[in-house]
This record gives sequence, C-alpha cells and structure tokens, in this order.
Amino acid sequence: MDFQTVKPLLFIVVLPTLIALIHSFGNYVCNGAFDFHARENMPRELASATLYMNEGYVEGGGVHGRVDQVYQRADGALVVTDTKTRAKHAVYESDVVQVSAYAMSLRKSQPLKVCKHGYIRTVIVDGQGGRCVQYHRIKLMTDARVQALVLHG
Repeated sequence: MDFQTVKPLLFIVVLPTLIALIHSFGNYVCNGAFDFHARENMPRELASATLYMNEGYVEGGGVHGRVDQVYQRADGALVVTDTKTRAKHAVYESDVVQVSAYAMSLRKSQPLKVCKHGYIRTVIVDGQGGRCVQYHRIKLMTDARVQALVLHG
C-alpha cells in the first residue's frame, strides 16, 4: 500500500481516535470537568471561568449569607450563581433578590468587579435519581434597590 491509499484511512480512523484520546486525557487531568460541563449544560461564560468561591460566606452592605458559587471570568469579573432544587425550572423574584444581595455583598467586600447579571441553576430530580439541570441568566437588581429592600422590606 502506498501513502495515497492509506491517507484517507488516517482521517477516517486515526483522527477520531486521537481526538477521543485527547478528550479522555484532558478529562482525567481536569478531574472530570469536561464531562461535568457537558452534563450540566453549563453556559460557556461559566464553563470557561474559574471557580472563585464555593459555598462561601459573604458579608457587606448590611447583608450576609452563604453564596453557592462565584465564578471569575478571564477578565477578572465575578459572576454569582445560586442553585435551587425544584419541581420545575422556574426563577422567582426572591431568587433575584437573593443573588443580587450576594452580588452587593461581594462588591462591598471584594476589590474585584462583580457582574450586573448572575445565574440561577435549577435542578429537577426524578424518582430514579436522575436529574435535569438548567442555568437561567438573570439581570441583578441595583445595589440601591437591594439596600431599599433591606431597610424597608
């Protein structure tokens, strides 16, 4: 066999195998991050970011709480994410208030920029232990609006 005969086989057999091996090795090195991002259907903005805080306590601006996750984008900005386990994928006003309060606390206590949007991660668990995850991008309230709610309810 000459190279011209073997060349198509390289693209049909060897290239896909090589790509699969690289993916498996990358997944191993990154502790399963590739599979996690695919399973989670994570937005690209979060998948390409670094986990900055996980279930961390935040306090500032008169509010405090335990934020589920905060991601740091390549530009240094922080994105707040909160997880809700529910019977359906839905975002409520109370969710927006909560994530907005966390973002305000971060702004008051961290020197880093905090995005004006965040994410609500909703999880629906079925009877067999399976789950369906969705991320909902939300526009956060201004710090002034959060402060007004804290002071006046």
